Amino acid sequence: MNAAVLSGDKTMIAMIEKNLFELFALFRRWSQIEVEDTPELLLTTCNIPFPLFNNVLRAGFLPEYADETIQCVVEHYAEAGVPALWWVGPSSEPDDLGARLLRHGFCLYDSAPGMGIKLRALKNEDPAPRGFSIRRVEDVETLAHWCQVMQAGFKLTDGVSFGVYELCSAMGISPNAPLQHYVGYLDGQPVASSSAHFGLESVGVYNVATVPTARGRGIATQMTLRPLHDARQAGYQTGILHASRDSFGVYARLGFSTFCQIGQYIWMPSSTILWQR
Repeated sequence: MNAAVLSGDKTMIAMIEKNLFELFALFRRWSQIEVEDTPELLLTTCNIPFPLFNNVLRAGFLPEYADETIQCVVEHYAEAGVPALWWVGPSSEPDDLGARLLRHGFCLYDSAPGMGIKLRALKNEDPAPRGFSIRRVEDVETLAHWCQVMQAGFKLTDGVSFGVYELCSAMGISPNAPLQHYVGYLDGQPVASSSAHFGLESVGVYNVATVPTARGRGIATQMTLRPLHDARQAGYQTGILHASRDSFGVYARLGFSTFCQIGQYIWMPSSTILWQR
């Protein structure tokens, strides 16, 4: 099996994957990223050598063509000279796609829990730390603060951080943009980030990060709750996310349940790893 299915809730599992697919399709709004969207694959390609700019999603092809297709994808990213991140979920086909990727030089970076919640079931949250507030990104200054936190929280290089800024600018920071960003401030200083993708059927929470000096104070919980509350107010009923090992406990305490596992396979054109856990 490509990815573990941990629940029989096919609707929730489909939402967990679909929100991700819709989000990466938005990358076409930035001229530096090429998006190839076919019935078999969704690919994003950028000259920035960082996996999250170069993705393969929504695989659906016959077993007899799988190895040929994978090899074509490898050659595509090899020619571009950038790493690739292949997301393998419950809907990925063929069923043994993960094993085939390993044979073609990919490595399994992680298996992220695909989590979901009915927003009415969000559990009561602890109060925010004293001196803490959250702002929605609606101007370039606040977006710069968001990228500053992202760089510190995820240990991004300057080049990758600038690319993230350019991508988010191109995708839009207006109140009606499908991807919204949030910055958490502690005593006036930016210390936390999160994003929300307001998809067709669900809201997805992404990019939850806290700078090292502000961790352990419940700030990640606040950064997760704010976009979910905004989504509930906007009429959304379902929230989804893809958890990391460090953040799983935060989401579980809020009432999120795990419905599946999403495999993250990375192919690198060299031995240099540019994405840290």
